[in-house]
Amino acid sequence: MGIRMTGLTRIVAMTVLAAVCSANAAAQDGSIVAWGNSDNGQCEVPEPNENFVAVAAGYSHSLGLKTDGSIVGWGNNAYGQCDVPEPNEDFVAVAGGYFHNLGLKTDGSIVAWEWNGDGLCDVPEPNTDFVAVAADETHNLGLKRLDIPAGACCIGDGCVSTNEAACLDAGGVYMGDDTDCATAGCPEPLTGACCVDGACSVITEVACLVLGGTYLGDDTNCADITCPGSCPADITGDETVDVLDLLEVLSQWGTAGSADITGDGVVDVLDLLEVLSAWGPC
Repeated sequence: MGIRMTGLTRIVAMTVLAAVCSANAAAQDGSIVAWGNSDNGQCEVPEPNENFVAVAAGYSHSLGLKTDGSIVGWGNNAYGQCDVPEPNEDFVAVAGGYFHNLGLKTDGSIVAWEWNGDGLCDVPEPNTDFVAVAADETHNLGLKRLDIPAGACCIGDGCVSTNEAACLDAGGVYMGDDTDCATAGCPEPLTGACCVDGACSVITEVACLVLGGTYLGDDTNCADITCPGSCPADITGDETVDVLDLLEVLSQWGTAGSADITGDGVVDVLDLLEVLSAWGPC
């Protein structure tokens, strides 16, 4: 008969065993390494010792969860704690108690079996929405899924589904829990004039920044502004292509100066033609 451990001591031992075995399973072939008191064969892992993804240690029995969702039990079976109830499938987690066990199913329900002292195997209703389990000598724990309400979040010129806190953190407008982007009726995004490489277009501020442009403000219009660089023949920058710009071309003739409007590396007849074709106000 093994030495009876206190709850805390046994929890520590279970944690160590689970951590070591899980690391082995993840890093190698999914086999389990067990050590310590094996008076009841609890350290003798049954063959085939492979394809395990989780482990749990009871008082004098052991459990392993397989990749196919089944549970294997071995060791002391005085109360049938190693006899997993059918259907032995669809398990995603397992926990070992003193002479009882818990298995968490994919549907969020808990299966508890064998020694039922203190009602250990009577899972409270509703037996749904569990995401984790833990078992001790005289009590169990089940963690319920935390549902965070979500809804439509209007942000920029689009809509995403998220929770209120995330929406507000991103600077969006939360339309309410359980709202849908298809019917939320997000406000029309604000737009304005955006200058990109001398060209102007009316788009949202976010879109303008993505293009590397300069946003001139909400409700601005391209007809009312002149984007910098939109009049390349205005060499002097006085918003008019005139004789002053013509003189700049002539004074810089044959060089690579600021009058090289075409950007071919030299001020020549092509730049002169640019000035003449753009003559007048920008």
